[in-house]
Amino acid sequence: MVEEFKVEVSRQKLEGAAEVFGVSDIVDELHEIAVFCKQQKIELTDMSAGGELYVDLEKYEIDVNDLHKFIDEVYKKAKKRITRSRS
Repeated sequence: MVEEFKVEVSRQKLEGAAEVFGVSDIVDELHEIAVFCKQQKIELTDMSAGGELYVDLEKYEIDVNDLHKFIDEVYKKAKKRITRSRS
């Protein structure tokens, strides 16, 4: 099936082949992901890691919107401890 898709892409370009095989929605979504990665200058593996983190936050019922606040507080406390230990 992959070879058939490749042949169709060479005939009709990606959009045409996607329509013939009924995968236009998937191709559109992959295109959006590729554009986002390029704009943000991140790799797909980075997005995957972010997705895994999001799933973990959801699993532990941590509000994603509070994540930055949580990280900031932890960082400030750690920095304060490091500063005190150097004094």
